Amino acid sequence: MAQFRKNTLVVDFGVLPNRPALEKVEEFLKHYIKLDMADVRSIQIHNIKNCLFIEMNDPGVAPRLQKLHHLRHCFVLEGVKYYIPVYVDGPTTTVRIHDLPPQMCNDTIADHLQQYGRVISIYNELWKNFFSGVPNGVRVVRMRLDKPIPSHIVVNNHSTYVSYPNNSDKSASQRTKQQQQKPSSSSAKVQKQCDSIEPAAVRPDGGDDDDDENNDSNNECENGKDDTPETDSAKRRLSTESTNGTEDENIAKRSCNESAPNSDSTWKVITRSKKKMML
Repeated sequence: MAQFRKNTLVVDFGVLPNRPALEKVEEFLKHYIKLDMADVRSIQIHNIKNCLFIEMNDPGVAPRLQKLHHLRHCFVLEGVKYYIPVYVDGPTTTVRIHDLPPQMCNDTIADHLQQYGRVISIYNELWKNFFSGVPNGVRVVRMRLDKPIPSHIVVNNHSTYVSYPNNSDKSASQRTKQQQQKPSSSSAKVQKQCDSIEPAAVRPDGGDDDDDENNDSNNECENGKDDTPETDSAKRRLSTESTNGTEDENIAKRSCNESAPNSDSTWKVITRSKKKMML
């Protein structure tokens, strides 16, 4: 479905800081545009775009009026002239040019944009909510595009940002894709690092070998330092005879306090922890 109106002439009052009164609009159409009401099928005010749509009965009237009156007449407000664009509605695009110096002539900008399509009108955008009536440096260009305009161009050695509906949507979608790709790449790196770490060996009883070794060393030190008499079951004498009946020298088992002199000839037997025995 076409997004433009057929046989329709557009009188664009968007260049004005304020919408003109209906009396001024009627005077402008009758005395400057020389509009014949017999050729008119309907007249509609567009509140969002701040323009006037004039639908004609004859398809040839609107192009003729555009050729005669486009940017030929102006409104004067507080000593400033605002030329009114008059054009035939069609597949046009409103392009906004940012960041250029206010001293740069609009004709220079229009000549540069001709390589992307036909420029219908260009005017300086004004502040509305703040600094009302003061130009904000943005040029509004209405044109029929033959090819897309890059989001950044250079006009007369000045870099500028270009925005229009389709181009803005593409830029936003590209930024969204880039933002979505960043977390995924970082998560992939984290996953790769996690995969490279080898899991520690787990014992069937849930214990740890290091814990058992620490416990054994602690038990040995405690038994070596404890001077209290032990129970009869804990004291055992080592056999002085081997299995073959010959007497051999007993091999002394070392404890934590072997360096200290021991007057008792009884050897102490170190009992391993229960966890170690169960294994």
